[in-house]
Amino acid sequence: MKKTLFFLNLLLIITLSASGILIEKAAAWSEPTASAPNDNVPAPINVSSNAQVKQGHLGLSGFDPGSDYGLVLQQADTAGIKVLNNTKERFATIMTDESAYSADVIGLNKLGLKVLTNQTENTGIYLSGKGNGAYINSTQVGAEIYGQKSGLITQSDETSVTANLFTDGAGHLAKTTISYFDGKQPVGLNTEIEGAAATLARNGIGLTASGQNLAGNFQGDVSVLGALTTKTLFVQQGCVGCGDLAENMFSHSDVQAGDIVAVDNEMNLIKADKNNKTVIGVISTNPSIGLSKKIKDKTRPLALSGLVSVKVVNENGYIEPGDFITASSKKGYGMKAVEPCSVVGKALEPLDKKKGTIKIFVNLSWFAGINQ
Repeated sequence: MKKTLFFLNLLLIITLSASGILIEKAAAWSEPTASAPNDNVPAPINVSSNAQVKQGHLGLSGFDPGSDYGLVLQQADTAGIKVLNNTKERFATIMTDESAYSADVIGLNKLGLKVLTNQTENTGIYLSGKGNGAYINSTQVGAEIYGQKSGLITQSDETSVTANLFTDGAGHLAKTTISYFDGKQPVGLNTEIEGAAATLARNGIGLTASGQNLAGNFQGDVSVLGALTTKTLFVQQGCVGCGDLAENMFSHSDVQAGDIVAVDNEMNLIKADKNNKTVIGVISTNPSIGLSKKIKDKTRPLALSGLVSVKVVNENGYIEPGDFITASSKKGYGMKAVEPCSVVGKALEPLDKKKGTIKIFVNLSWFAGINQ
């Protein structure tokens, strides 16, 4: 009986000692580095929580990485790689299930993606796509780019850069397109917003602009350079023979377009008659070029040169083209000049009724009289 107990105790001690040795060996086990014998499957990566280094290339899901790639894996139903930041949200997804994207990067803190290169001649990030090379959406700053030489260089077969401005309430507010083709015509820049648009460098024209209020508003001096044999400044009006140069002046409220006017002692425009000695011209209907600031309901455009419409009467007889026009006895109206007087211009159209409106060429001057 004593011998039996002795052998049982000895067997228990040996068993416990062997188990302890095996546990110690298992805890100290590291990833094998030698090739598996007899073409067996290579040993898996160590699944412990310790930091590990894998020598050579790695292929997952049955793919051979070859010598070109460090890691190769098969695209699953949703993505190839998913990295969790503190196991809370998606941080990086490569090859997403959305056909429009190959890489989806979301940052939980400040940056979704940060790319650095220490090589001065290399590229920090290169984007290419059959549709859009890059699409950036942000509630604050979509992209911040810095470069010691060039912050951003783009190249495209159709459109280099398109920038859209949206708001939740108003929707699409503005669009700017840089370096693109309009048909086969290359365009430098085009920007559009409701009621206004501007295009730079298109079809040999440096700037083309349109606007519901103003096509252009320049704060400061404007310099126009051009050879004397070409159009130095060209202003296109909506019709032929209706362009004029005018200056905005303070006026009495009853003065209207087409009136012949004089100035009072405070340099305000008033309707003129033939007794006024300060007759200075005609109020323009729609001047091509305006000088000085226009103030609604307080100023009127006084024609300085060009073609304008003027109100006339037949007080000195019917008017023929070529007759000089002067102020009549009816305030604001002109008539054919007969005696020596100041005239506001030369008639280009006839008047064969008591009163009407005709076109004249503005030319404030002195008329010597028909019989002189």
